[in-house]
Amino acid sequence: MNIPLNQPYRRRVQILVFLLAALVAAAQQPSVGSASSPPDTAVQADRGADLQMLTRRAGLIFAGTVLRVDLPNATAGGGDGSAAISFRIDDGIRGAATGEQLTICEWRGLWDRRRDQRYRVGDKVLVFYHQRGPSGLSSPVAGDAGRFAVGSGDRVQLSTQQQHALLRSSRLHTDLTDEQIARGRLSYEQLAKIVRQLAAQP
Repeated sequence: MNIPLNQPYRRRVQILVFLLAALVAAAQQPSVGSASSPPDTAVQADRGADLQMLTRRAGLIFAGTVLRVDLPNATAGGGDGSAAISFRIDDGIRGAATGEQLTICEWRGLWDRRRDQRYRVGDKVLVFYHQRGPSGLSSPVAGDAGRFAVGSGDRVQLSTQQQHALLRSSRLHTDLTDEQIARGRLSYEQLAKIVRQLAAQP
């Protein structure tokens, strides 16, 4: 037997069906740590990024030296269009072992959007990479905020984005002061010690 529905009841049923469909669609979206979607942008990096977030979202954390950079030939066919960067792991913190060689394939768009080259042979960096996605590609967490340059004397050189990220974190670490961050340079060991502590948290 078909029971006619009054208009208000029919409207409530339609709203319920719409909400259920929205929940199902949201559940099918890729996770935050996946690199299968386009990489984080600089705008996203400056919206609340801190050291806790970088560490939590990263599948790979390590300090390394760039050994090789392979860029795809834009005029050649074939390939997946990724840029391959080979590192010697100087200090493996998560997902990488000290002393090994590791190759990361980045989305080529990260390179096309910049006038300067992202990596050069001999560069030393502390990086927070997303776990590789189904395509095998990865990207730094929170864009360039997740890639720290390590200079001479093992001093970490902070960009403006990274200074903002660390200032948001300093209230949780009594051994990292606002004055140190404002100078734009930290010792690698000082920063790595904090990262290791955060990486060990459940």
